[in-house]
Amino acid sequence: AHAGAILGGWYKTAEEVNALIALGDLSEINETLESCVAYHRDHGEQYRLTRTFASVEDYQKAVDAELAALRSGNRNFEGIGWPGKNGRVK
Repeated sequence: AHAGAILGGWYKTAEEVNALIALGDLSEINETLESCVAYHRDHGEQYRLTRTFASVEDYQKAVDAELAALRSGNRNFEGIGWPGKNGRVK
């Protein structure tokens, strides 16, 4: 709900949305690009493109797999929509 409210309330033009997407994966989305926390820009992590899903069901499967990996202590997210060895989303 928070992300949707921020997106709908603050990022209204294609230019603003494209600039937000260009940040890559975000840890936090906030009212300005400068106050958003991007993994690459702010934490020095590898740049990761935003992910897209064909359906809500595909998105939910990816979320469930990610949560299961985190709960198990496994930090290998290959195959569940996170970057693999070549840095590309699978």
